[in-house]
Order: sequence, then structure tokens, then C-alpha cells
Amino acid sequence: MYESIGSAEVIDVEDPQGRGRVQVLPVGVAGGIARWARVSTPYSGNGYGMFFTPEVGDEVLVAFATATSSEPVVLGSLSRASDARVESDPEVKSLKTKAGHELVFSDQKVELKTASGHYLSLDDSDGSVTLSSEQGDLIKLDRGTIQLEAGIKIEARSSTLEIDAANISVNAPVVQFSGVLQCDSLLASSVVSANYSPGVGNLK
Repeated sequence: MYESIGSAEVIDVEDPQGRGRVQVLPVGVAGGIARWARVSTPYSGNGYGMFFTPEVGDEVLVAFATATSSEPVVLGSLSRASDARVESDPEVKSLKTKAGHELVFSDQKVELKTASGHYLSLDDSDGSVTLSSEQGDLIKLDRGTIQLEAGIKIEARSSTLEIDAANISVNAPVVQFSGVLQCDSLLASSVVSANYSPGVGNLK
């Protein structure tokens, strides 16, 4: 049980001892003393755990385990009345960095957004997965359909690219191949070729 609890402002995050502490100054206390405080997290251990350090200028809730303790503990961060809300919907949970990168959870989907505009959505409401870039490139997986809203280039320079399917249908005004096109059988309504090789199945 804590002896005393109060609010403080973070004034430094560069712990000289490298312990992940932050320096805090009590809020509204005349002659308050700046102290280095450990930061409480839901999960922490030797070389693992969650790492969310408050930033300089943040208001935090601190506690002292005993009246004579010289090292407070940061219990969590406090939102000021002037702070902009990250998310107004209480049903939506989010994590947002100061730069603008954001991870958003709801009961329907999970979204990952970067400050520059890259976006990833995993949507359970319609079973879709959407990936888009700040340039407007978009890939959407939706119940067996892959939707592309930009040009796509597939490269397998050092290996072989294999497609195994019962049937492949390509709908395009022109399909271009460079190099040799080899197949067991070729069925075509018409073939136009500038060159042909003598033999069975030659192209004219």
C-alpha cells in the first residue's frame, strides 16, 4: 500500500543510471524536489517486457511506498483538460505515438496506421485484409479475391516462380512474354507471328 500519491510533471527521461527511470517534479507543490522515479508497467523483467516511457512535459501519477522513501514510482499518465483526445469512442482502444503512428483496436477490426499514410486493416466484420501505401497503392484480400488498385510487378530473379491451379484465366487486351514460351499444348482461335519454326505445331 502506498503512503502518498500525487501528480507530477516529467522533466527528464535520460536516466544517468540507465535504469529506465524518469525525473519528475511535483505539480502544485511549492519548493517541490525533482526526483528520479521508476515507471510501473503491466509486464517487465530482466531483458523483456513492455516499454512505454512518458515523455518530457507529460503529467503522471506518482506514489511513494513509505513516508521516508526517496524514490517515487510512476503509476501511470494523466490527461490534462487541454490535451487532445486520441480516440473519442470508448468502444475503440488505441495506441498513438507523438509522431502520429497509431494502432487501433475495436471488436470488429485492428488497424495500423503510420504518420506518412501507410495503412493495414484486419477486418473481422467482412473477413477482409487491406494494405495500402501513402502513394495510393492498395492490396485487398476479400473472401478469395485479391484486389489491386495500382500496377504490380512480381520479381523472382534468383528462383523459379510457380503457379499451380486447376484453371487460370487472364483477361487483358495484350499479354506480353519475353524469352521462350513453352507449353505442352496450345489451343488458340487465331495466332499471328512474324516468324515461325518448321515442325509440328509451327506458328504462321
